[in-house]
Amino acid sequence: MSQPLTHSFPLLLPTVLLLLGIVFAGWVGWSVGVWVASLSATLIVLFLCRRHPKASNFLILTALFQLGAWLSAQAEAGLHRLLPKEKVCYEAVVMSEPVPRGKVVRFDMAVLQHQGKPLLVKAQLLRDTISHRYDRLHVGDGLRAVSILETPHSWAASNFDYSRWLRLHGFSAQTFLLPSNWQKARVSLQPLGWWNRLVLQARQVRQHLLDRYRQWQIGGDEAAVVAALSLGDKSGLSKRLRDDYSRAGVAHVLALSGLHLGILCGLFSLFSRRRSGRWLSSLLTLTCAWAFALLTGLSPSVVRAALLLSLYSVFFLALRRPQPLNVLLATVLLMVLVRPLLVYDLGFQLSVLSVLSIHLFLPILVPPFLVAPKTSRRAVWWRRLARGLWTFASLSIAAQIGTSPLVAYAFGSLPTYFLISNLVAVPCATLLLYLVVALFLTTPLPVVQTVVAQMVVSVAKVMNEVLRWVSSLPCATIELHPTILQTVLCYALLLTIWAMGWRLQQRFQSSKNEVT
Repeated sequence: MSQPLTHSFPLLLPTVLLLLGIVFAGWVGWSVGVWVASLSATLIVLFLCRRHPKASNFLILTALFQLGAWLSAQAEAGLHRLLPKEKVCYEAVVMSEPVPRGKVVRFDMAVLQHQGKPLLVKAQLLRDTISHRYDRLHVGDGLRAVSILETPHSWAASNFDYSRWLRLHGFSAQTFLLPSNWQKARVSLQPLGWWNRLVLQARQVRQHLLDRYRQWQIGGDEAAVVAALSLGDKSGLSKRLRDDYSRAGVAHVLALSGLHLGILCGLFSLFSRRRSGRWLSSLLTLTCAWAFALLTGLSPSVVRAALLLSLYSVFFLALRRPQPLNVLLATVLLMVLVRPLLVYDLGFQLSVLSVLSIHLFLPILVPPFLVAPKTSRRAVWWRRLARGLWTFASLSIAAQIGTSPLVAYAFGSLPTYFLISNLVAVPCATLLLYLVVALFLTTPLPVVQTVVAQMVVSVAKVMNEVLRWVSSLPCATIELHPTILQTVLCYALLLTIWAMGWRLQQRFQSSKNEVT
């Protein structure tokens, strides 16, 4: 007899109800007090009905929904900070490396003393073409400035809600600085808090590593791609290069995610074949994951991936073969409890959907003959090669299945040749990551390091040229503009198809066990 989904995936229902509560609270816009009162009433009734299992289960599920709504309302209330309408003098610290864009220099900064806690600000600095003082401004530098701290606002001609995006990413203000209204200064970092100080130090280390690329004579589009996929710095990417990767369907290669972390940590899985190597493998995986997260400036996508790998390692030690979906559900549950508004972040949505889709649909995409019993030595090697090649291709297909409806809704288009592009981009990205690691390891050997640097340039150039060619093919993208209802129906259909397949698989396994 097949087991119900809730038995195999005990965190499924709590996670779904928590997410629904967060979304519902954002839709209705009720205050924090309303949700606190409703949650308290539910808990009181739950205590009174604790001896009635059915009623208790229903009330627990209701409380989870209300908990999500309460966390969402509380987070929404914290997005809005009262700002002075006139110019203010303040001390701040530069939180990101300044990037010149036309007549201005853009960077993030944290105003250190504002209503008792730091204020994260998107700043633009007018370039001084005489003194060029902005060239000496780097991440971690202190500022003393005078400007108006404005409430985030969107562009009138754009459908993108930029102000909302800024608030969801922690920015409470925008500002514009004139050359005469700022100067470098020594400031205390104590008001930032330990996490922001850690992020700042991580970004300073990342900038130091980026400077090393210039010493190795890696420049142009090749340097921009290497910096993006190895350290998460996309400031050097030109619009044309971004468009080429997007039209080719491999924009995820330039955005640090679990793909890059999985590539680097994949080597450590070799240690897990023996029981004695499980602890070593998990330790090396955790070390590599969080070291990479620190070197890339603790970007949110890498932190999510590192947390996912960390939980998987813990489950692996405890259960030997953990259910990947349960690990994913635990990760999502933990992250939305800490930051409930992550559910509105497109990067978070795409990363969760891609991992979920891979685990759901990858087993379906593997043909039965590739997992048939081994009959001969030749068949073993043939089957291994065929399975490896098909698995490599099906990873992209499975991820695309889960993300395509959301990508179409968010961007209005879908890449046509994504499979061809991924067959080139993923191996090249894998090779580039390993070559970058080799670059740093060969520092004591300058001659070898020079050879490795040339290999990095060559691989990056080949990848750029191939993807540029793919993006120039006819019908490289398909224009689609689904509504939110159509997008939801697409996902409902995909889940229905998977659930039917999962139940058939469970029944087949049960009947097989009965025969044996």
